[in-house]
Amino acid sequence: MALCLPPFYNFDQTCRRIAAMAQRITNASVTVSLAPSGKGLNGLHVGRFDALLTLGAVSHPSVDCVPVGAVPLGVFMAKNHPCVARDEVRLDDLKTYPVLTSEGFELFNDVVVSTYRKRGVDIACSPMTSQEIDRFLRERLGLVLAVGIPALGGMLPGATMRLMRPEDGLPIAICLVTAKGAKRPEYRALEGTLASGLKAL
Repeated sequence: MALCLPPFYNFDQTCRRIAAMAQRITNASVTVSLAPSGKGLNGLHVGRFDALLTLGAVSHPSVDCVPVGAVPLGVFMAKNHPCVARDEVRLDDLKTYPVLTSEGFELFNDVVVSTYRKRGVDIACSPMTSQEIDRFLRERLGLVLAVGIPALGGMLPGATMRLMRPEDGLPIAICLVTAKGAKRPEYRALEGTLASGLKAL
């Protein structure tokens, strides 16, 4: 399997945990590698991967995409940010402070950017170095949108994450993706039970 995300802190441990969970469900040998969505789809088509685990739905006639759960939207900020004092971030906060999306989350960004721009939030998608992001957070009191999964670890070391308030938030679909007509019996067991397993990670 491929976990379609850019590299993040401690990703190898996350891949091992997902593989162990999938192995328990399928009773088959499972390995999980990290691959951006483009490389993941290519690997699926050439037979390198049997399945992809994505954050955001894949819409393509050559694949089957099955939602198996959802995660909340998370917001990274500097530890001195005014929003740190609250448990949740509001839509008005996104309109007050400069906002970036996490580079490399193509499927996630497609949904998040289009949805929040319709709600009046100006979101930038330009790539930044880690030093530039650090200045963006500390000096400009910027916010960075990301998936709210604690198991992913500290994608931005030194930053703090808060979740979006449910009424202002946007659930991000976790999807299992396979090539059309290529669902092995072992894989089918994942579709029905993966969501509960991911919650336990």
